[in-house]
Amino acid sequence: MSALNLFFLGRTRIIAQLVGWTLLTLIIYNTISSFRNYSEALSRTALNVIFIVTLFYGNAKVLINNYYEKRRYGWWLVLTLIFWLSMSALRSWSEVFFYDGSVIDQNIPGQRGQWRTFLIYSLLSFLLLILSALYQFLENRMEVEMRNRELTAMHNEAQLNFLKAQINPHFLFNTLNNIYAAATLNHVKTADMVLKLSDLLRYVTYETKSERVPLEKEMKIVRSVIELYIMCAQLPPDITVEMNGEVNMATIEPMLLLPVVENALKHGNMGDDNSGFMRVRVDVNDTSLHFEVINSYDPLNRQKDHTGGVGLANIRSRLRLQYPDKHQLVISPGQDTYTVSVKIQYHRRA
Repeated sequence: MSALNLFFLGRTRIIAQLVGWTLLTLIIYNTISSFRNYSEALSRTALNVIFIVTLFYGNAKVLINNYYEKRRYGWWLVLTLIFWLSMSALRSWSEVFFYDGSVIDQNIPGQRGQWRTFLIYSLLSFLLLILSALYQFLENRMEVEMRNRELTAMHNEAQLNFLKAQINPHFLFNTLNNIYAAATLNHVKTADMVLKLSDLLRYVTYETKSERVPLEKEMKIVRSVIELYIMCAQLPPDITVEMNGEVNMATIEPMLLLPVVENALKHGNMGDDNSGFMRVRVDVNDTSLHFEVINSYDPLNRQKDHTGGVGLANIRSRLRLQYPDKHQLVISPGQDTYTVSVKIQYHRRA
């Protein structure tokens, strides 16, 4: 948030205005006290501040907000003229009534002095009206901008939650199908698979509510998914996971990398071809992380691509929402390999 936003919105606005009016009061008092006695300087200062504050906020909060901003321009113009001239006349009359003359032109006697005082206060009041209008316009625009940002943030959060909700069933259905297949074959590791699924459910249920999770935790779940896949495989698949750099210092959005691995497991050919493979690599430097998954696949087998699921479009949307201008997603289908590369500027752990 910019300094201008802070000045016009929130508690800072109230504090800034109180400080501003206090400084103005001191300036007026010091000016008048240089050629008037203490009591008169104090009363004249109070009178000036009352008129200035009334004119400033009356124009800003009443005339600008209730008429100009609501496009009631005719009423706004008429009421502004009345307010301006009446406040100027009342101001000049109060000088004569309380002090037998203006502090500005007290040496000019009679009606001439009163008219001169009125004209001077009219000019000063007009300038103050312009200043208060500009202030209120800026404040209103800042409030509109903040509301739009809040609405955008709420929309993005709702969209992100929807995307996460899409991922969770997709992920769980695939895992349950693997466990079901193992159970039907009386696999000896079925109980271990259920235990792994319990850990994954805990992660999906609780960690996805967090804004960010440690990269280590996300990669632990990635390994668990791979282990579940290996348990269900008839032959040990060729899968490697490599992590380099300060992995323990990075935090990311939960369930961001896991769908990339899940996509590779689903659309790869490791279950159909003994030469199939998958390579998972994470490289972390001081400001960014690079996550890459390379898997073999059969480009002629299109059946897997039409079985539904969220896929990489979901990841692209989440990256756009969570890492605007701070990410890079590259999808590179080759002749018999498929590469997904994700680069993000991560948040460091406290």
